[in-house]
Amino acid sequence: MSPSAELKVLIVDDDQTIRSTLAEVVSTWGYRTFEAASLAEALAVADRERPHAVLLDVKLPDGSGISILDDLKKRSPEPVIIVITGYVTHKDAFEAGLHQAYGYVTKPIDQIQVRSMLDESL
Repeated sequence: MSPSAELKVLIVDDDQTIRSTLAEVVSTWGYRTFEAASLAEALAVADRERPHAVLLDVKLPDGSGISILDDLKKRSPEPVIIVITGYVTHKDAFEAGLHQAYGYVTKPIDQIQVRSMLDESL
């Protein structure tokens, strides 16, 4: 079953190429996508659009994506959060789990893995 176009996915990454490519790919899977390049922008878009899922980079210009996990999870509907990173550390993986992120994906991003996580969680 393909997802409803009403299911929204927020993609947060400071790399414009990764962000726009991922948004384009995710939209072909039937999701409505939104983009943000920073923590502040991510919170503003989350407040405005109420995404069902967030693909959240760890390293952003204004801090760690991990730092806003709890804030994002307080939203209604509570979004599924998938952490993405090019800098794998045990600390980040542990903290993502501690803050109940749904999953953890490393760059280069495996599109099949991301689609599977989105389809399973939504």
